[in-house]
Amino acid sequence: ASMSIRENNLQSLLTQREKREQKLEEWKVQKEQQQEEHRAKLANHNVTHLQTIRERANQLTQQKKDEILERRAKVEESRQQQREARLERENEARAKKEVNKMVTTLRRQDNFRMSEREKE
Repeated sequence: ASMSIRENNLQSLLTQREKREQKLEEWKVQKEQQQEEHRAKLANHNVTHLQTIRERANQLTQQKKDEILERRAKVEESRQQQREARLERENEARAKKEVNKMVTTLRRQDNFRMSEREKE
């Protein structure tokens, strides 16, 4: 009879031990799941963060391209205005020369006529 009580106690201790080991195993699995979830959240956050950085970089790149194009357009516009102003000055100078030639020719003709009249 004393043997069976002892066996019962041993059996009870074994059962308690098995339950504790099972709980420990469950706790480890739960811990691992939590860590996995945490890692997934971090990875997702990193991906989102990288996307944000990439988008911002693309925005800045586009902005720089736009600024460069704008600057080129301004430079080209300025060159065009300078070209037009130069052509205008050249045309004015050419017109003045032609007017001066005509004036000179008219004076010569006048002088010639006057001298012809004086001869008469």
